[in-house]
Amino acid sequence: MMFDDLEATRDQLIDQIRAVCKALKYIREINPSDIRSREGLNGRYIKWFQQMTIVSDAQAEIESAGKCIGTEVADEQYHKCIEWKQLEKELERKRKQYARKRSQPKPPQPSPNSN
Repeated sequence: MMFDDLEATRDQLIDQIRAVCKALKYIREINPSDIRSREGLNGRYIKWFQQMTIVSDAQAEIESAGKCIGTEVADEQYHKCIEWKQLEKELERKRKQYARKRSQPKPPQPSPNSN
């Protein structure tokens, strides 16, 4: 599961976000006229295309992580809700037992002078 190692997951997502930011910085600086030359497409186009691919791949991974997070949180919430309900039932059962014990009359205690 993606989130078994939370520190590794955090590091992977941070790396993806850094890669996107770096790629977007380059992409934003390039104008369409910058990537065309008289001979056709140039090295800037290749780098632009590579940066677009980085952004696209990172976006897919980040979106996938978002979906996994949603599923993980929903699963945890569901399981914890079941556990809480079980604990509440157990607590209520113990309260009722305690209330019954307190409401039962105590047997008479023999007095120390009854001999």
